[in-house]
Amino acid sequence: MQKLILAITVCLFATTMMSAQALKFTTQPTMMQATANTIILKWETSLPTHTEVQYSTSANMKWQEDTAETTMHEIILSDLEPATTYYVRVISKSGKSGIVTPLKQFSTTTLMTDAATPTGVGTK
Repeated sequence: MQKLILAITVCLFATTMMSAQALKFTTQPTMMQATANTIILKWETSLPTHTEVQYSTSANMKWQEDTAETTMHEIILSDLEPATTYYVRVISKSGKSGIVTPLKQFSTTTLMTDAATPTGVGTK
């Protein structure tokens, strides 16, 4: 009986210690790649979380959610305007705990146009 009580106590202690670990960003959201119409963001959290990313060029925020619980996060914001700065906020949640970044700015690139044949190429 004492072994059972000890085992239960150890399990409860381990569960308490795991839940006491602080949820935090272990790496901040960083733009990994940008094109004319997309931005790819990556970051890490100390505990598995699901994520919501809010983004906009104005006060009317759009959002995109990833419900997979993980510590390594990547989200692709698509259908964006070329050569535009976006305000982005990342929210990672696990149960009743959550963490939020301040607003960050990320920009898309300009559109690539078909370039004319450079001068002197293919001419004599």
